Amino acid sequence: MKHIYTIIGALILFSQAYTQPLCNGRYEAPIFEDIQVDTITYSDVTGFKMDVYSAADDEYDSLKPLVILAHGGAFYLGTPQTPTMQKTCTEFAKRGYVAASIEYTLTNSWNLIDSLHMIEVVMKAIGDGKAAIRWFRQDADDLNQFQIDPEQIFVGGNSAGGVLMTNLAFIDETDELPYHMDSIIMANGGYEGAAGNFGYPSTVSGVINMAGAIYKPDIIDENDDIPVISFHGDADGVVPFNCNQVFWESEELSSIDLVILCGSEPIHQRLDELGITNELHIFEGDNHTPWEAAGAGEKRNLVINKAADFIFNFLNCNILSTPIVNNSYDQTINVHPNPIVIKSTLHIGNFGTNSVVNINIFDNVGRLVFTENTKKTDFVIQRGVFPTGMYVLNVKNEKFSKNLKILLE
Repeated sequence: MKHIYTIIGALILFSQAYTQPLCNGRYEAPIFEDIQVDTITYSDVTGFKMDVYSAADDEYDSLKPLVILAHGGAFYLGTPQTPTMQKTCTEFAKRGYVAASIEYTLTNSWNLIDSLHMIEVVMKAIGDGKAAIRWFRQDADDLNQFQIDPEQIFVGGNSAGGVLMTNLAFIDETDELPYHMDSIIMANGGYEGAAGNFGYPSTVSGVINMAGAIYKPDIIDENDDIPVISFHGDADGVVPFNCNQVFWESEELSSIDLVILCGSEPIHQRLDELGITNELHIFEGDNHTPWEAAGAGEKRNLVINKAADFIFNFLNCNILSTPIVNNSYDQTINVHPNPIVIKSTLHIGNFGTNSVVNINIFDNVGRLVFTENTKKTDFVIQRGVFPTGMYVLNVKNEKFSKNLKILLE
């Protein structure tokens, strides 16, 4: 069948208006060849592991953005070593990212016809994904063995993994969920799950959705400003391109009431409605995950390249800060209020040092919009004339550097 490739999506307007910050030649195209893979146990609760990909010969002494991916397999098959995960993680690592492919909760094939059980499995898997995110942030607070930037964590997945990660990004306690679903979530550790590494956020900076779907489009609201790039065959009979039950094309399963999900088209429509940046790449006439078919190398490369191009637009390369090595003291910074939603003033205190502290604020395309050098132990930034939106605060001196996202309302 002839493949027709169509792009539907929001244009990233500020990429045309401003010069994108340079990343020292990184993240746009492959620049490394030798990729190492480390297997890490990310949950002491479940014992689940993940494969972490990074460039073996990368001498860049700065923090790196992270991409965490989840494999496909209908929540009963698959491993972190599936070819799609290996290829995608390797290609991101070649560009200078750190990439991870995670293990997560699966079930048995005969349980697919039990919709309540499958909701429970998916919610547990979402909790696993959140624990993996928290593991990296916890490690970044300590050894930071992979030199990741905890403020720039992207997630993605293929098929079931796309379902996992897309719902992970958007389902939260503000959603009005049916009683049975809310009960399942509460019985499995709440919205953060029960897989450990608590005390760290599981928020993400963007989503790569490869033939995934979401519970309902309206779980995305105006506060969920998370960019999404989606890839989907519009004849997908496994994970619906529109809203339908999973495996709707199967004669054996179509008569059974399975889980209903909404695929990439309604996700795209909802994000467009809310003005959230997104792209939908449609593989016209193609069924499920056409980039995995025999001889589909061109489609697979297209997915990886487009995903990497999309994420690059959201990197704050100006604030990928130098990691702290061998600190001689425990440095903390207090920022108030918390969570960091600013309506009037931002208070920064407890620098714990008499040296000059540099305070910078960058907008969401990496432009410096505020800078100040101070020896004060406490510092207040007025809301002033900053436009409403998301910013990154960087506080640093010669011994420490910390990045924090702030929302100016």
